[in-house]
Amino acid sequence: MEITWTTESFAAIDWDALAAAAANETCRAYAKVISGEIETETDELRKAAKLLVRDLLRLQLVFASPTGDWLQPASTLSTMPREALRALASDTSRVKSADVRARLADAAWLHGRATNYQVAAAGVQDYLASARQLYASASWPESSLRLQRAVQLARSLGPRQQLFTDVVSAAVGMLRTAVPTDKSRYSLRIIDLLYDLKLGDAEELAGLAELVATQVASNNTYLARDYLERAARCWLRAEHPARAASCMIEIAATLERDAEAFDSTSQGRFLCAHALEQALEAHRSIGGDIAGREIERLRARIQNVRASGVAALPRVEMGTFQIGDLVEHARRSVRSKTSFKALIGLCTLTHPTSVETLREHAKEATSGSLFSLVATSQRLGRSGRVIEHIAGADDDERLIQQMHAEVTTHHKLFAIGGIRPALQQIQLEHGLREADMFYLATRSPFVPSGREHQFAKGLAAGLFEDFDTAAHILMPQFENALRWHLARLGVPTMSSPASGGAQNEFDLGKVLEHPRLLEVFDSATIFDWRSLLTEKAGMNLRNELAHGLLDSEGSEQEFIYFWWCVLRVVVLPLAVAKATE
Repeated sequence: MEITWTTESFAAIDWDALAAAAANETCRAYAKVISGEIETETDELRKAAKLLVRDLLRLQLVFASPTGDWLQPASTLSTMPREALRALASDTSRVKSADVRARLADAAWLHGRATNYQVAAAGVQDYLASARQLYASASWPESSLRLQRAVQLARSLGPRQQLFTDVVSAAVGMLRTAVPTDKSRYSLRIIDLLYDLKLGDAEELAGLAELVATQVASNNTYLARDYLERAARCWLRAEHPARAASCMIEIAATLERDAEAFDSTSQGRFLCAHALEQALEAHRSIGGDIAGREIERLRARIQNVRASGVAALPRVEMGTFQIGDLVEHARRSVRSKTSFKALIGLCTLTHPTSVETLREHAKEATSGSLFSLVATSQRLGRSGRVIEHIAGADDDERLIQQMHAEVTTHHKLFAIGGIRPALQQIQLEHGLREADMFYLATRSPFVPSGREHQFAKGLAAGLFEDFDTAAHILMPQFENALRWHLARLGVPTMSSPASGGAQNEFDLGKVLEHPRLLEVFDSATIFDWRSLLTEKAGMNLRNELAHGLLDSEGSEQEFIYFWWCVLRVVVLPLAVAKATE
């Protein structure tokens, strides 16, 4: 149905009724009410208008997206008719919610400048109003997002305009108001924004960051370190290197205290070593003879910790299950929990089956079969080519093949019946975004320094069920992270120089086969990864992906499971750390 979009097209949207029915004045609350109206709407044109408004209000406002797309999924916004966005943004006088007015103006501005400067400028003011309302209602994450977007949108309209000057002043004012009682990340986000745009007074920002660090130090050492690190940056910009060094020394001290707590548990030695390495890096950033001596002391401690044990991930193997029971188990595991506990619930829905159990199952499946003793097996890949040829008389090879077959079946069932329902429940309750994944990635000992944005982007794609994109982003990052962990154990991850002198990094297959990887991950997890990623008898996902042999629809279950594997190794070490606090 071809629609010519005008302001009259949206006459069916009763904004007053929405305001009365919505739980609050946010876009998400309005979208929920409109969703209920759509179910009973019979007129096709009215239904199309409500669907478009619902989808527009469901977009997630995302800060610091590597692609610069503030409203995500960007693909949803890009497919909306420009005329429809223009019509909505030009007639906001009936809309009572500042948050909704800001969304209508911002979406139109982002979609190929489908509106004018005046409408976008009004959107800036509405974002500010929404930020103040949300902060007053103690919804600081949403408040900070609106404030950040107000500053960035005003900047895109012209950094020399009075509008931008006024918005920056408002942001600094809100920061000063928040700091004396702030024990969250609200002030941190505003300090980051002002620092990155080179706005505000660097000395004042440093002092405010140190004040919040002092307030949260007794209850949240992670957050205190974040504030101290921002304070150090600001002191350096203000040309006070001694004050910056003092902040870094305090960061190193808190990391060593955390390391002591981690080392007191059998599961925490991997985290202990990671904390000590961060302390070492803090001293390295200071430089000088004293820092040099501290670095040597910490290096010795790290070697001792690594030699004393292996980090263990939580293990709960999933036995035989019915798909309907699995769906309900998955939803129940994450329902009505905080966002972090819900993620832990998702990550601990199951643990890869032990190699011993798989072997016993495989023996039962192949025993007594005359055909399995004499037959020759050919396994076909997605393109129809033969990718594996196993003689039936080779008992060990057939046993391994059966083990991989069981793992592959588990992956597919668990992806559809476990991971997806649990994820949908989490998103229904929390609406997690890329910023949340970045927060986890920056703290996870699994993620190499400098790769946090890539992990966050890939994990966020999975949050929005774009698992194809997630797999393409995360596969090289996952492979690099495993090499990084081997290198930290002192394992060379490059091949010996060839005749021409060139060296190559170990590919994922070699990494997963390296015996010292067992010092970081258990054998069941490694076998599971091999079956999913590199074994021809399994899914061989890494190589199929690298050679362009996959399509998003036919491989979705494998993509879902791989996304969950990455989420698991990012989140679970943090769960262990939380348990030791």
